Amino acid sequence: ILYSKINSVMKKFSLFSFLVLLISLSSSAITGTSLQTIDSLLSDYYQTSGHNKYALGQRIIDLCIDGDKLTDHSLHINNNQPTDSADLLVYFAAERFYYNHTYFAECLEYIGKAMPLSENHDENIHATLLCDYCYCLYKQGKLTEAAQAGQNAMEFCLHHNQPLQLARAYLYLAIVNYSIPQIDQAKLFVEKAIAIDKEIGMNNNTHNILGIACEIYSFAGEAERAIDYGNKALEAARTIGYDEGVVNHLSQLSYAYNRQGDYQRGLATARQAVEAVEQMEIPDRNLLAISLEYVAYNLLDMKRGDEAVPVLLRAIDLERAVGNVRSVCYDYKAQAEAYEPSNPRQAVAALRKYI
Repeated sequence: ILYSKINSVMKKFSLFSFLVLLISLSSSAITGTSLQTIDSLLSDYYQTSGHNKYALGQRIIDLCIDGDKLTDHSLHINNNQPTDSADLLVYFAAERFYYNHTYFAECLEYIGKAMPLSENHDENIHATLLCDYCYCLYKQGKLTEAAQAGQNAMEFCLHHNQPLQLARAYLYLAIVNYSIPQIDQAKLFVEKAIAIDKEIGMNNNTHNILGIACEIYSFAGEAERAIDYGNKALEAARTIGYDEGVVNHLSQLSYAYNRQGDYQRGLATARQAVEAVEQMEIPDRNLLAISLEYVAYNLLDMKRGDEAVPVLLRAIDLERAVGNVRSVCYDYKAQAEAYEPSNPRQAVAALRKYI
């Protein structure tokens, strides 16, 4: 009885209210550079000095920033550069690499190294780091800290005229409020992000802003508006040739169809997203996990819990691998719902893991 009451309350918020969103905001398609390669080069960088250190630093930058759509300006080290300035560029490049490859603990480490150096040297890099910091905290389930970080990013970007990063700050504040959930605030912030983005013109943030608007309005029960935003997000991602974005927006459209009550279309769209990720040369684990979650949630709403269980188990394994604690937590709750009709004992075990 208690579980049924808990479940009925949670249903009011929808299974999707707890999804950890993939915000690969202007992030790169995953390159062939491995994590081990970057870890090794960074280790060598700390132990090298003189011109060799600068040459190694430039190599790290080139590898880490390759394909990073957000860092659209070149980062160069020259031999006359102060050490702190060179370190900033290397740490920033490493941070973007870990961010783009969904290694959030490592990303936070390099934000910590880069941010003190960027504060009085490079406003653009500092604004980017502030936004990335907010998102990494969010991905680790630290919503209170993420909200404050998003506020700090917003204030810095307003004061220093950083419109591209300001749109990101508004977007991240929308996501944090969406997750609490404070939907009216989330809608307010995402509309601010859309307005700023329109002033900038089509850019690599556009598709993500529209995609999150799709998700927020889906949650709010405004399915038609959500589907409109979702289709615009899909078109924007295809325009810039960003395959990962296309997959993400397919998942968000799956949610919009689900909220419309069209579970069959929602399931089919989510499966399209899964297939697209699996066909990538190096599948993005975070993106694959989210796509699998949408498959599972549509199955749950179609009362096909037995089919949802293995999908959720696979998603949990992937989320553990990238350290998405928040997603692991709530996937256990969904697993409890999937088990409940046929295996109450397993449902209770999953719910205990969630708690």
